[in-house]
Amino acid sequence: MPNHECPRRDRADSLAAWEAATEDRDPEDQFAPIGLHEARHVCASTLIASGANATIIQRVMGHASITETFDRYGHLMPGGLEEAAAAANAYLARSQVG
Repeated sequence: MPNHECPRRDRADSLAAWEAATEDRDPEDQFAPIGLHEARHVCASTLIASGANATIIQRVMGHASITETFDRYGHLMPGGLEEAAAAANAYLARSQVG
């Protein structure tokens, strides 16, 4: 399993840059800094929330298979069995008209 942690020096440099960029802000208006691994999850969850296609998310995230994407982020994907059944029923009802 790959190690997704930033090297210690890179992390220290990143935190120093973050602190310099946010030093004049009200502490109530600041976000806590996050690492690259957390940023990947933010990226994926933002794509899911925007309605992006799962295969596009797979490509952006660099996953070898769609299974990896669904295993990691499937719980965030919209819809469930009831929603899928309702959509299928609505489609079939429209196709029978006329």
